[in-house]
Amino acid sequence: MAQSLFDSQSLLITKNTPLIICCDNTEQQVKLCAQLAQDFEDITACSLKQLPERVQNQPSACLIMAWQKPCAELVCVIEFADKKSIPLLLLTQQLNHDDAHYLVGGNSYVLLPLSTEGSLVGWVQYAKNVRLNEIKQTQTIQKLHQKLEDRKYVDQAKGLLMKLHHLDEQQAYQALRTSAMKNSQTLGQVAKNLIATLENISL
Repeated sequence: MAQSLFDSQSLLITKNTPLIICCDNTEQQVKLCAQLAQDFEDITACSLKQLPERVQNQPSACLIMAWQKPCAELVCVIEFADKKSIPLLLLTQQLNHDDAHYLVGGNSYVLLPLSTEGSLVGWVQYAKNVRLNEIKQTQTIQKLHQKLEDRKYVDQAKGLLMKLHHLDEQQAYQALRTSAMKNSQTLGQVAKNLIATLENISL
């Protein structure tokens, strides 16, 4: 995701923050839109079928779902919101113990009772913060995985240099580091290139 997601301005919810409202009950949708209209000006109501198109048209929107109870449809919505990395505020009328298995990815959205009254600004803000934190955690995990992957290639490349050029481990590492700095690449990239080159030569 773009670094701009974590700029201070992007963290703030304003009256111009676009909202997409989707409910399984038309009457409830009208009521929820009226409740949110007290604090927000850019509100789009849609059906579940229209949701993908609405999100595509408003990728910076916060998604608010109001459903009678957790069900397979909400699982699809949660997965969709995760895939699109959009904030999700989920309101549900009923929540039983048996329904818990529907609520996947609980660290990426906010769940509230449908009967929540008053301003929802704070909860929309919280939903956005939860999403941004989830994105940041995902990026951190990806970077850690990449470092581990790079370390594997660096170790392999060092072994090849030590064998082919009779270098010790420190000399092999320094050769990779010098090449990385000279070519403005990471150690992992240099190691991968070296391994690929030597494999092609051996062929």
